[in-house]
Amino acid sequence: MEKLKKGIESLAGDALAELIARLEITSKAPNTIAAKLGTLEGVDKLLSSLSERDLHVFSVIANGDDGVTISELEKASHLKSDQIESSIESLKNFALVYIFKNRKHLNNKLDKLHVYKPVSDVIIPQNKQSVVDKLKSLIEYSEANPEKKISPGLSKEKIKFLESVYSFGGIITLQEAYEESSSKKLTSELFELRDSGCIDIISILDFPYSTAIILREKFFSYFHAKAGEKRSFTASNGYLAINNILRSFDIISTYGLYLTQQGDFRKVDRKRLSEASYSLTDWNGQQLSIDESSQLSLYLMDMLRIISLRKDAVFADLSSVSDDIISPDKLVKKIITKQKDRFECNTVFSPPFKTPGKSELESFINALIRNSSVNISHMKTHFFASSVTVSPNFLNRLNESRQIITESFINTFRFLLLLGLVEVSGGEIILSPIYEKITGKQKTEPEVKSLYINPDFSLIVPKDTVKLEAIYLIVAYSELLKNDVIINAKITKDSIIKAYKRGMEPDVFSAKLEMLTQNPLPQNLAFLLKEWVNQTHKIDISLVHVVHTNRTDFLEELNNHFFETNQFKQISDNYAIIKKSALDEVIKLAEKHKAVITLMNDESGEM
Repeated sequence: MEKLKKGIESLAGDALAELIARLEITSKAPNTIAAKLGTLEGVDKLLSSLSERDLHVFSVIANGDDGVTISELEKASHLKSDQIESSIESLKNFALVYIFKNRKHLNNKLDKLHVYKPVSDVIIPQNKQSVVDKLKSLIEYSEANPEKKISPGLSKEKIKFLESVYSFGGIITLQEAYEESSSKKLTSELFELRDSGCIDIISILDFPYSTAIILREKFFSYFHAKAGEKRSFTASNGYLAINNILRSFDIISTYGLYLTQQGDFRKVDRKRLSEASYSLTDWNGQQLSIDESSQLSLYLMDMLRIISLRKDAVFADLSSVSDDIISPDKLVKKIITKQKDRFECNTVFSPPFKTPGKSELESFINALIRNSSVNISHMKTHFFASSVTVSPNFLNRLNESRQIITESFINTFRFLLLLGLVEVSGGEIILSPIYEKITGKQKTEPEVKSLYINPDFSLIVPKDTVKLEAIYLIVAYSELLKNDVIINAKITKDSIIKAYKRGMEPDVFSAKLEMLTQNPLPQNLAFLLKEWVNQTHKIDISLVHVVHTNRTDFLEELNNHFFETNQFKQISDNYAIIKKSALDEVIKLAEKHKAVITLMNDESGEM
């Protein structure tokens, strides 16, 4: 301490004033300044204020077993001599280091730099990688060794503080610790907890500096195993997000979806789209708003190439998913695959929240695979610790990183929940049957006859006994009236016609009902399903190209060429219509006859 006081006394007026300002004290007395420099708070304030170069030089000196010579500092820091001299001068003015002169040599290369002992007694130098390794060991230990007890003798206040550190991901900055604790003796208590084997207090000497408190393995494991906060809500969205895609398609393909000159959707279109969406339960147990639900549908539809924007109009076409529309698990799998590949949507179809990337999705899912179910609070902690181990740069400005990771946790959780891949029961997050289905881990079980259908075609569907794929079909072919433990739905002419328009045949639905109903199907149901379809006017409005030729035999040739597809239709002796996808083939056939070809754009300016 005496050496430190002498170092402070030797400082010039400007240097002393700067040191006092950075320590945030008012006294100029060397005793007061030295005492402050010997505390966690003092060291944290001072090292946090250093420039990147000065902190780097200090890190090299602090990691030396018995000081560092200037020659060794040059080799380890990879800095030029003038830069090193400048940093040494700064560190001396901040009363952090002193020089032990080697008087036996003419140059100063063997002069030795030391950190003042009161400062070195406080800091335990670590870099980001060593912190990452500690966090990894916490996760691995807690999963392999669940602790049921902790050492006796800790006060309730200290246990509460340790639990706060756990809730922060097992690591907390000194600044956050002061915000979390109401104790006026926090610094001394931190040293007591360290000496009791509860925590480590470390100094992360990578820029920007921070003092961090990390839980020891046994305590992290104890809080991980302990029942955390319970929430009463249950959330299971099943395939409703996919059902909402179908409902959105119905609206867009029937009424259209158009942009105003300001680049927003027309209010009347947005209202129709939102009102068509079924309610989805969000990560906090609240219902996702209908506007957010409809916007999520647009994002997923863009991802699946169901919709496209041409000028100011949105066009909808289910041909890209026609083979999978009866199998919602395949659609969910496609969505997750594209999400992991960082799908970039048209900005008009941007999701209502920031969607997760591959690492976030895998971190969340892997935690559930290892633990089967995880309390929401514990998952948040696990997600934070895992995120830091994957991206060590999160340790830079840990306070800001915590906010970013927390937001990422919520967005990952809600994305998986809204897609039905995870469920919540009593505050515990679990992988859903949908996840098991798309990963091939679902056990094959026979359908249970538990559905009731009334003479008026209303349906009573017990959620716990009917598979999610069957519920998806029921919702797709009927109107959902109530979505609770018991689902109430009703088959109507409108619901059947909408399903048929999507390419979903009524026979598929009636066969599924036959398999699931406990009571006999109404005798007229199968007849009415077909009758409703047959009696309905079907009008398709498509963007096509008109082909005109003076040779009728060329149209006959085209008709034969496209006989097995729906890309070509002759409408008179000299006129036919073709889909855009067939245009190249028509031109190739025309070139074989050395025909004179005139190709024109349609009104949209697209070929």
